[in-house]
Amino acid sequence: METPGVLLVMGVSGSGKSTVGALLANKLGWKFYDADDYHSEENRIKMGKGVPLNDQVTLAMRAHRCNTLPHQLA
Repeated sequence: METPGVLLVMGVSGSGKSTVGALLANKLGWKFYDADDYHSEENRIKMGKGVPLNDQVTLAMRAHRCNTLPHQLA
């Protein structure tokens, strides 16, 4: 079986996605990209304060991630 080129870890807030993703990437020798890194500083501050982000904000972040991630993986 061929080794996957990308692995996506998903889950609810606070479930350990970043921790598991970073540990797994380190073990496999892969780069680790945390979805929170694609949010604006304003959104990261809101998330840090426990303020939920609305769909408009998260959709904009996802669109940005979809446009930038393939270039980072190339």
